[in-house]
Amino acid sequence: MTVRPGQADHACPCCEGTHSHALGPIRELHAVIRLVDPGGLYRCPDCRLLYRYPYLSPEELARRYAALPVDQWSGEGMDRPDWDVARHAVTTLVRHCDVIEVGCFRGEFLRSLPAGYGRYGLELSTEASRTAAAAGIEMLGGTVPDALATGKRFGCVVAIDVVEHMQDPLAFLRGCLELLEPGGLCVMTTGDPSSWLWRWNPRDYWYYSPEHVSFCGGDWWEWASQHLSARIVHRRRFRRKRATPGQLAGMAMRTAVYEIAQAARRAGGPAALLRHVPPFSLGWVRPVQPDGWWTRDHHVVVLSAPAEPRKAA
Repeated sequence: MTVRPGQADHACPCCEGTHSHALGPIRELHAVIRLVDPGGLYRCPDCRLLYRYPYLSPEELARRYAALPVDQWSGEGMDRPDWDVARHAVTTLVRHCDVIEVGCFRGEFLRSLPAGYGRYGLELSTEASRTAAAAGIEMLGGTVPDALATGKRFGCVVAIDVVEHMQDPLAFLRGCLELLEPGGLCVMTTGDPSSWLWRWNPRDYWYYSPEHVSFCGGDWWEWASQHLSARIVHRRRFRRKRATPGQLAGMAMRTAVYEIAQAARRAGGPAALLRHVPPFSLGWVRPVQPDGWWTRDHHVVVLSAPAEPRKAA
């Protein structure tokens, strides 16, 4: 294809559109998976997906996740706002049914559900999958195709912090919808690039861990639900971490310092003197935007399957 300035030289991994806009390189963050090339950030005007490119192949990504130790996220415990909003959606919208969680890791979320729910899991990490099985969760493999191959259907499919790991989030969502029995729901949480702070400074946002490749805002979910003939039952934003009002104010101040320092860096000239003035000198040298999670930059999305059963892809 003919590539214009500012246009991607590849097709969108979700809708295969050829008009994606290049927003610039992504700064490397320390995370579970390290990349030689952090890649660039792109936005597709056709499906409205914000995404990273290039990225690891699905096979390589699965291999790395399978090798994760069981204590990879051992400090997260049970104080999880995203678990709270997902659990509230499950227990209020689909009562007493079989629930399968994609990427359940050790199974803490499933074990936090009240009595009356069947607990099933999918997990790529071998050690974490064994831990979940030992806790009484019926493991059906590592991926959605593994679960589809069993022929079993569920009243609810849960995916917490999973969609952002998918190179083709539409294909992932299609598979999750195919796992539902009539009247079932998909409950998903992920970062929301349509939140105000993310839109304000999209290139430096804290959420671009190397293992995160797709960033699905509300406009993408609307496009995807229409494309799959599904329906968005519920969507709302929430904070990924808890904090006191004082802590939130401190985070807001650090973010403001960073944004002012970065604006001065871009402007150059006399504005560059801020690099020598505390606290802006700290914002000048920070690699990425701090504390983005003090805003409501995550959302929970609940979808119902199409009225007519879909054939497996």
